[in-house]
Parts: sequence; C-alpha cells; structure tokens
Amino acid sequence: MSSIKLENISKYVCKNINLEIFDKELLVLLGPNGAGKSTLLNVIAGLIDYEGSVFFDNKPVDRLPANKRRIGYL
Repeated sequence: MSSIKLENISKYVCKNINLEIFDKELLVLLGPNGAGKSTLLNVIAGLIDYEGSVFFDNKPVDRLPANKRRIGYL
C-alpha cells in the first residue's frame, strides 16, 4: 500500500480537507449521513471531480483517471 496525502480538498460538504495516511496505517471515517465520508473516498479513488490535490507516495495523481489509480473500496 502507498501513503495517501490530501491537500485542500473541497467538494460539497468537504471543505479544505488536509489529511495524510501513512503506509500500513489504518484509518476509520465516522460521521452522520451527509458528512462527506463517501465523498472523501470518491475523491481519493478519482471517481468525482474536486478542488485540491491528491498524492500517492508523494506523487500527484490528480490527472490520473480512476482506473489508473489502482484503488478501490467497498
């Protein structure tokens, strides 16, 4: 697994999210309906447009299509 870094991510209810998830680190997203949990996962996977930057292993992936990011979630 790679490290994942989000810088100034904004989309719908997510405003200026900054987050770093290190290799082998476990992260749990908790929150009420409409808080932006699925939106944040969709941003990381590249499934929706967003403002800000996403990095995998400190390499920008903003211009990579979803199928090239090699990430998924259930």
